[in-house]
Amino acid sequence: MEIAPGIHSIPSVEKRRPGLYPSNVYLLLGPEPVLIDSGLSKEKIVAPRLRYLQEMVVKPRYILITHGHPDHWGGAVGISRVTGAQILAHPLEERKRPDGAQPVDDGFKLELGNWTIQAIFTPGHTPGSICYWIPQLGALFTGDSVLGIGTTVIRPKEGDMGQYVASLQKLLSLPLNIIYPGHGPVVKSPLPKLQELIRHRQERELQVIECLKRGISGPDELVADIYPEVSGRIKKMAREQVMTQLAKLQRE
Repeated sequence: MEIAPGIHSIPSVEKRRPGLYPSNVYLLLGPEPVLIDSGLSKEKIVAPRLRYLQEMVVKPRYILITHGHPDHWGGAVGISRVTGAQILAHPLEERKRPDGAQPVDDGFKLELGNWTIQAIFTPGHTPGSICYWIPQLGALFTGDSVLGIGTTVIRPKEGDMGQYVASLQKLLSLPLNIIYPGHGPVVKSPLPKLQELIRHRQERELQVIECLKRGISGPDELVADIYPEVSGRIKKMAREQVMTQLAKLQRE
């Protein structure tokens, strides 16, 4: 469906799990059409997206990958094989990005008719996370750096809480009108959203510090005190957030 002039969303057929939206794939139309992210590699997910491109009589020239998680780049190889699109991803996603992907770094620009797509390096969720900005529209495609609803997970093995907050602050400096996130609905008030995400992380950090002052220092004990309402998969994710927050404080 066309969600803005020249910008299409190609929805996934994935079943939505509680609290999680399927990954968004965006098609930008112009003299050289571009896909931003590609979804999972499963045939039942790739096939409908290829059909949409065929129905639109569009062959994307590029597939811009926001980061190396399989729900964002997994389908890139299959789509590239059919369309001939060139895959671009940050070199720090080397171990996770698709085979044959070309490196793209901060400040990279791609001319798309009347639009310029500019890469904004935003590490934190992963080491090589990239957002793509169209200054003429004030539009930002954020992958998992900003979600439509909720907050993204910063995992200890690949994430960095300090870098993540710094990346959000970096995005605050851009003149933005709209955010197209990697999951969930479009964000129509970018500034309050970014400020909210930064404030949330700062408040969590203060909670961790207060716990440490009271002698609560183990990750499980911290989760029990800070996230008393969570359980199951969400509790595991909360533990990961605590671990990345502790790592940030230790470095500082």
